[in-house]
Amino acid sequence: MVDFCIRQNSNRECEMSQESDSGVERESLERMWDPNSRVNSAIYHALTGEDPVLLKGRRFRERLPGRDRCKNCRAQFDGPVGWLMRMRGRGQYDRNPKFCNF
Repeated sequence: MVDFCIRQNSNRECEMSQESDSGVERESLERMWDPNSRVNSAIYHALTGEDPVLLKGRRFRERLPGRDRCKNCRAQFDGPVGWLMRMRGRGQYDRNPKFCNF
């Protein structure tokens, strides 16, 4: 048997539930935290910059003219392509001008 915290009560104490090894909730939690799962590896590669699809888009946008760019995806904020990036939702973020809205 394994204990899982399934919800917090009004006193912020965790209500524990005993789940058997064959429970659906246990299997979904194990899949969610498995470091070798497809979803977790995709998130890891996206955050570290190793995802080939994101790298391809970033390299493409680096070749387009413009000075001010997003630190993450290299979208242009000015120049001849800046208006196109704003139309595609990659305009400059209001709270941090070094990143885009995407």
